[in-house]
Amino acid sequence: MTPVTRPQGPLPARIYWVRRALVLGTAFILVFGLARLLGGGSDGKSEDQAVGVAGETSQSSSTGGADDAGETTRPRRKGSKAKPTRTPLAKPDGPCDAADLTVEADLKRVRANDPIQIPLTVSGTVDACTWTVSNETLALKITSGSDMIWSSQQCPRIEEQDVVVRSAKPATATFEWNGKRSDEECSRTTGWAMPGAYHVVAAPFGGEPSDVQFALVKPRPEKIFKTVRPKPNKSDESKPSTPAEPSETRTPSAPKTRPTTPPSGAVEPNG
Repeated sequence: MTPVTRPQGPLPARIYWVRRALVLGTAFILVFGLARLLGGGSDGKSEDQAVGVAGETSQSSSTGGADDAGETTRPRRKGSKAKPTRTPLAKPDGPCDAADLTVEADLKRVRANDPIQIPLTVSGTVDACTWTVSNETLALKITSGSDMIWSSQQCPRIEEQDVVVRSAKPATATFEWNGKRSDEECSRTTGWAMPGAYHVVAAPFGGEPSDVQFALVKPRPEKIFKTVRPKPNKSDESKPSTPAEPSETRTPSAPKTRPTTPPSGAVEPNG
């Protein structure tokens, strides 16, 4: 063994080992104390910040980002808009009462075409109910001043339509007018309504009537397109034209002359 691993001297080897342990322990204590002294000069700010960050992290993790309802919410992106939530419509719980309904025409200007579509808006005061638009539930008439133009009592031609009327959202229906006047027989020989100002009066049986004015204007004139004549093909132009065959001409024949016979008893002149 070398002297480092096996001490030599007049004293026992155990003493030398004790001395070495003391020297190494003293050196370790000095190094540890110096490092501790140098590390404590930062006033503990780093440790306080670390403790604060750890506390915030633990607090946020304990809450889990949950709201009052217990549902997890995601952070909203910057500049993004929240989508509006739609409220579900109420479900009808029975038929409508005519006293709670209002029927009103929804038009301002219409052309005198055949037929004329008149949209109707049905609104109510209850949350939701069902109603049938028909001749038995609705009365309609079209007037121009004091002149009665058309009436559903004379011509019951309101098409039956089932609608759901809600106070939050009115229902819609459509009435089709043939554009003619009506009479007691609801005949088809009545005259056409001329362009001008008219009124649509609508009332559910047992409800209040509504009066809406609209204008009946002239229909658009029909477009007349120019007749396009077909152009001759180039192949036809390249073909030589065939002269027409001359028709046969007949030479008039000379009139036939009959020999004249001198009358009997006539005397021929002498030479």
